[in-house]
Amino acid sequence: MPVEKNAVVATAPAATQQHGEAAFFDVDNTLMKGASLFHVARKMYERRAFTLSQAAGFAWKQFKFVLRGEKMEDVHSVRDSALILAAGIKVSDIKELGEEVYDEMIESRIWPGTKALAEQHLRVGRKVWLVTATPSKLPPSFPRGSA
Repeated sequence: MPVEKNAVVATAPAATQQHGEAAFFDVDNTLMKGASLFHVARKMYERRAFTLSQAAGFAWKQFKFVLRGEKMEDVHSVRDSALILAAGIKVSDIKELGEEVYDEMIESRIWPGTKALAEQHLRVGRKVWLVTATPSKLPPSFPRGSA
């Protein structure tokens, strides 16, 4: 799990819910370090869905993303590559892959302080939305009720 200095975990809500309130958290480089789609690609590579050369390209884009943040041309390039690779794969297989990726690769990379903040929103009854650049056809599975 990533280490955060000065992270405080709130045990009681700081405020009560107001009608219509919600919280939005960016998954990639906010809720977790790096891009969630990279870990989907890693799992797909383990299943021999693409070549080592393609995997190296994804790894390079992940490295750049972690270092400098998001560049829209990289986001679109990775999205387009992911959709091409996913063509012909059954939805049930993608869902299973997403659950494996979350359990094996993403859950341990979630920043504790950010998770605590999302959980605080849930405790007071606010909806929590997780936002990602991962194509909607390739979502990593975040368990219901977890943030």
